[in-house]
Amino acid sequence: MSAADGLAIRPDEWVSVLTREYLDGFVRAGGALVRVAVCPSPAEAAGLGERVRAAGAGRGFVVAHVDGATCRAHLVDRLVAEVGKQVPWDELTGDFLRSALRGRGLEPPEDGRLDTGALAERRGWDERLVLQEVRDLLTQEVMRDYALCREFRLAAVQLCRALLEPDPQQQERAEHVKAWLRRELPRIGLLRDTFIFQAVNRHNARAIFNSTATFIRKAGRPGLLVTLDISRYALARPADEGPRYSRSAAMDMYESVRQFIDETDDATGCLLLVLTVREFLEDEQRGLRTYPALEMRLWDDVRGGNRPDPLAPMLRVWE
Repeated sequence: MSAADGLAIRPDEWVSVLTREYLDGFVRAGGALVRVAVCPSPAEAAGLGERVRAAGAGRGFVVAHVDGATCRAHLVDRLVAEVGKQVPWDELTGDFLRSALRGRGLEPPEDGRLDTGALAERRGWDERLVLQEVRDLLTQEVMRDYALCREFRLAAVQLCRALLEPDPQQQERAEHVKAWLRRELPRIGLLRDTFIFQAVNRHNARAIFNSTATFIRKAGRPGLLVTLDISRYALARPADEGPRYSRSAAMDMYESVRQFIDETDDATGCLLLVLTVREFLEDEQRGLRTYPALEMRLWDDVRGGNRPDPLAPMLRVWE
């Protein structure tokens, strides 16, 4: 579908296609992609996002929502930190460790404990032998998994150690790591013992985002689903009292979406759904046409007469 065609797909039909072709198919198999849904109004964009997130959560995906009305999403580090706030890190770490431990013949106790003492008792091994085994596991399964960026590997190891060796020091370090992932750590020096020396910033944010999706799959989940509502950036005069973004900020937002599209080959098991409003297509001052680099990536050359292509990178979605 071309944005200029004015063709639209009904929400029910589009959500059905999205779940069948992507959540149940391409993304579950390890693919990554970005899709843009243009809705009549911010309220309808929000409603569509809720429906897609519900479909994803029901299929086991980790879901997150980033809204330009509450997050300065054109700053990619803020966007990625907002996703980090919604990821269940402890749950994912536990699931990853249980799977990895079973692969090494270390069946976790039925009470769910993962510390080395409980594992040793369950297996009938000396705890020192178990400790050696789990450290080798972390080296092989995390530190040598180069699909994860360096900072994320170090962060994941610390989250694992907090469960395997639950002493107060390890727990404190793990809390600092989670605060780092959420961009809430007051100072980076708190992570010096983990060898993480830089905050989540515009240079490493996308690598951390892609690593998060990869780790989610290592934990046994099908992938990461993020809805990103950029409606606010397309509106020169929003109706409510929320933030108003400059045209320059809107261009930064479009550039960020463009970069996510171009980097899908580096991601695994991730669907980024960008939600926006009709002004995104119609506004000559701050809409899509003002940013050709993104327009070229969203314009669809596949036409179906009077019907939109439901698999197009960008669709009008309304009744």
